[in-house]
Amino acid sequence: MSDMLAIFITMLVRSAYTFRVWQLSSHNKTLSGTIMLLIVSAFGLGFFPVAPLRPKDVLQVTLGHHGTFLRLLQLSTTAVGDILITCSLVYYLRADNHQAYFPRTRSLIDRLVAYCVVTGLATSILSIASIATVGSDLRFGVAPPLSEVLMPQPSRQPPKSWKAS
Repeated sequence: MSDMLAIFITMLVRSAYTFRVWQLSSHNKTLSGTIMLLIVSAFGLGFFPVAPLRPKDVLQVTLGHHGTFLRLLQLSTTAVGDILITCSLVYYLRADNHQAYFPRTRSLIDRLVAYCVVTGLATSILSIASIATVGSDLRFGVAPPLSEVLMPQPSRQPPKSWKAS
């Protein structure tokens, strides 16, 4: 159940980033449509290893050896989608940065570009590392979920430097 929820949250977050690309690109339907196609296909392919399919023989024939091919396809579309989102956001934010007249606005846009690059690289590196470890016993793609990398949750515990009185 938690795997399905992580896949769904990841799709929602990537859809929000795609909406930002659509807005920044002056409603470029081709670019946004390509990104959404990758997101939806990765979403659909992500359920194959998770969903309980019956009978077991059909599962083995359809998915092959533990669904390796479909898992590779899902991770590949995820990596390509993340790279496309990151490159698009950086390109359009940089293009808009030349129109900013105020230094603080330019500074804010530079911070947004840095944020896009960092989150895009993190998710892409995790997807590529997951692709490299699909056939092995190492489960790198399961922890941490990509949804936590895209939208990290604030820590609820106080720092270790604080001492209880």
